[in-house]
Amino acid sequence: MEREQLTLLVSAAQQGDNSAFSALFNVFQNTVYNIALRETKDPETAADVVQETFIEVIQTIGKLQEPAAFVTWLKTITYHQCTRYYRKKENKHESLVEEREDAPALFDTLEEENVEFIPDKAMQSEEELERTLTEMAEMKK
Repeated sequence: MEREQLTLLVSAAQQGDNSAFSALFNVFQNTVYNIALRETKDPETAADVVQETFIEVIQTIGKLQEPAAFVTWLKTITYHQCTRYYRKKENKHESLVEEREDAPALFDTLEEENVEFIPDKAMQSEEELERTLTEMAEMKK
């Protein structure tokens, strides 16, 4: 698409022209999808990113001060949406661990006799070791 034509379409979309916005979507949806697919490596997620990107474009296109910068602006939004995807994925992973009903059981499987996990026993063990070493040092004298 020529720069002048792009600028006209973006300006029309900023004025609320739905056909101009549809034309922008048709021209750039594959670009956005390819960026999202490269970043997320998942076709379904990439499709979601395309949707979220164009929703954000619709909501914020009026704030774009330079219509000629549309492509760069669109790519930036796409990358931000991919970042949001990763944050959601990280938060979902964290919440899955927190929400597990058997989470306390995971800690129950730790070997209770392992001194490293029980501070009181670790202290007793250190004291016993210190006492033994002191006794051995005295025996050598």
